[in-house]
Amino acid sequence: MGHFDLLGRAYLAETDGALRFGAVERAKPKPNPLLDQLPKADQVFVEPCLELQADHDAMEMAINGYAREDWPLIRTRAAAISAIVMLIELVDATHGQPNISHPKAATRIFQLLGHIWDIPKIPAMVQAQRESRQIAPADLPSDEKHAAFVTETAMPVILDAITLARIAGAASIAADIDTVTAFAQDVMIVSTGGNTTALTTAGAQQYADLLNLNARLMALQGLEGLG
Repeated sequence: MGHFDLLGRAYLAETDGALRFGAVERAKPKPNPLLDQLPKADQVFVEPCLELQADHDAMEMAINGYAREDWPLIRTRAAAISAIVMLIELVDATHGQPNISHPKAATRIFQLLGHIWDIPKIPAMVQAQRESRQIAPADLPSDEKHAAFVTETAMPVILDAITLARIAGAASIAADIDTVTAFAQDVMIVSTGGNTTALTTAGAQQYADLLNLNARLMALQGLEGLG
């Protein structure tokens, strides 16, 4: 992804401790001149933006089956990823101050659950991308199959995340997704390219902000970003 080239150091910051104990802490960072093309106000968000992109790529590798027989595995792997995010949230909480070196835990969860929600459309999206065309309605799953996926996988994944957040004491995540209706509405807004000013959950709001920055950042590198 060019993370290290842009940031000028060879580590990805998962917690505050990573900033203090990075493997190359003593090396002088040499940020990429490309960053100078971004407004100063945006430069501070480059690290969390790239972290979210790295999360996205890793998530797609871990959750890479879309056939019906893969649905139980999708739920299991999503729960495992959610648990890791909860741990990051708990470590952050011990520092007692906000951290902008990586996305909010609620934002990571929003991206994960939004990806799960979109899984039925992914084969059609990939096919359209390969053929450099718009998504054909005929390539999308039937309404019945999509409804079955939501019932059997997407909603259980959201409920699993809520349960994990409560058990782990991950307060910011629990607060964001406890209201399932508001969370689901935000997922739909982002998924359909709707009006992001209508987003109400913290994870969705930061996701939208970082998504916009990511598009500009990836364009500077000649890469494809989130989505």
